[in-house]
Amino acid sequence: MSFLEVVVALAILGMVAATSFAAITAITSQVRASRSRLAATELANRLILQYMDDPTRMPQSSLPIEYAGNRYRWTLREGSVTLNPAIPPESAERTSGSATRRLDRFKTISLTVWLGEESGGSYLPQESTPVATLTRLMDPYTLRNPDAIDRLMADPDRRAQFIEAFTNPGAGTTAQPGAPRTPTPPNTPRSRPRRGAGSTSVSGSGDSGSGVSGSSGSGGGT
Repeated sequence: MSFLEVVVALAILGMVAATSFAAITAITSQVRASRSRLAATELANRLILQYMDDPTRMPQSSLPIEYAGNRYRWTLREGSVTLNPAIPPESAERTSGSATRRLDRFKTISLTVWLGEESGGSYLPQESTPVATLTRLMDPYTLRNPDAIDRLMADPDRRAQFIEAFTNPGAGTTAQPGAPRTPTPPNTPRSRPRRGAGSTSVSGSGDSGSGVSGSSGSGGGT
């Protein structure tokens, strides 16, 4: 083989190696993003279940949540729902009082979870960041399990609101049992917390609604 043939062969070998490496890197990145997106979906489902059980026990939205070895950020948004009866009411009396209140009490819960900046994601959700959004229809006055009933009965304020919702037809949806303020997307922080300075952690079963436990730590996300 001549020197020129050796150079061409080495160049072809280098291009094949570079192409193979790029393909392997792309596949690895896609797998990692898919796993992060799956973990974000699981975390969003757990957070929604916990919100439906007891809104007052939600972790701080300004702090990232530890889950599956990564840190995720999240936001929650509530929306109103308008239900139109399939059969129109026969009289005006049917549209007043508790009937109207019962139709207006439903709402939607939209929860978005994405990979945080400390785990290779971003501080705010972006197209290039693994993100998952779940939306569920919620009845604030439906208790899902015995644990939620026990927590409601142990809180005098929430218990009073729950009873008032069914005894006072004119209350409408103004008094929801323990609903917190709707969290807003986090603002750009002046200084980001160091890893381990402040976060919340996730453990346990998602069906029980108690799988997310929070501790504010010493740092915040804003």
